[in-house]
Amino acid sequence: MSEHDVTPATLKAFRHALPAWFRANARPLPWRGADDPYRVLISEYILQQTRVDQGIPYFERFIERFPDLETLAAADGRDVLKVWEGLGYYARARRLHAAAVLIRDRHGGEIPADYEALLELPGVGPYTAAAAGSIAFGLPRAAVDGNVVRVLARVFGIREDTSRAAVRRAIERHAASLIDREDPGGWNQAIMELGATICVPSRPDCSACPLADVCRARASGLTSEIPRRRRRPAVPHHDVGVAMLRDGSGRHLLRRRSEEGLLGGLWEFPQERLADGEDTVAAVRRLLHGLVGDGFRIEKELPALRHAFSHFRVTLHPLLAYATGGRKSGPMSEGCVWVTADQMTDLALPRAHRKLAGRL
Repeated sequence: MSEHDVTPATLKAFRHALPAWFRANARPLPWRGADDPYRVLISEYILQQTRVDQGIPYFERFIERFPDLETLAAADGRDVLKVWEGLGYYARARRLHAAAVLIRDRHGGEIPADYEALLELPGVGPYTAAAAGSIAFGLPRAAVDGNVVRVLARVFGIREDTSRAAVRRAIERHAASLIDREDPGGWNQAIMELGATICVPSRPDCSACPLADVCRARASGLTSEIPRRRRRPAVPHHDVGVAMLRDGSGRHLLRRRSEEGLLGGLWEFPQERLADGEDTVAAVRRLLHGLVGDGFRIEKELPALRHAFSHFRVTLHPLLAYATGGRKSGPMSEGCVWVTADQMTDLALPRAHRKLAGRL
């Protein structure tokens, strides 16, 4: 890929024009300028799968509840999930908590100022280690995320598929050669900010871009074609039956999900994925029978609720049921509890199930 070599003009634009633009246009984010590695690390975990505007209120809530690493490491994992509720990708919360415990036990409570040591933390990969390490400790590591890939692909006119490993490595080499070693954290934030606010996927604002004069995609009229977009596969859809079982005291039955996998460790109304064409009532009846035996009566079906995950969509079909006692009455399955409405507010529920709870 020699045609994409860095020219003196390109190097100057990245080393001078880009940082100057960032100083004048950086968004006032709550984790910036605090000189606190803990806040930096929290923000990087949150931003792994979340847009900045969505992440800000969760960051502020998380810091209010767990103001320092010692508090987070000593916390109950269920409390961490509760504070994370609604943010999604809950494995991040579990890994962040595990990382805090590891830092406390292995590093004396001090976040390691070493790239390789950061990589050993649960949930930290090359990007997060480079971003956190450069911002918090000045480590000269380029953090290459989707925003950076898009900026560099356009500037260097890279028309190949940027999802290919060889192309990605070439982009990472460009980033490593361009980074300002005097202020690597500021440089990383600047190029990511540029990609997030100016060099956006559709209709980039080239007139406001500090790299416009050296951008080959702009010069060739190819900003709408670079980087090359892969055709997205069809998004799967699943129908799910949900049992909203209430007892005579007004309590509802909740079940805790396995720690592993999607939404791990969260509480939910018992649910079961429906087979193609399967009757919701029959599926929920079978589900409840396995939990409480014959001690229930299905009252009615509530309005369906649609919810989108990153790689698939679901339609939840909730059925309101009442516990009647009788054989094997009461939850017999491990992980099930009866909770009042007040108790339910203290538990971490997936966003869709929190919406269902609101209907009650």
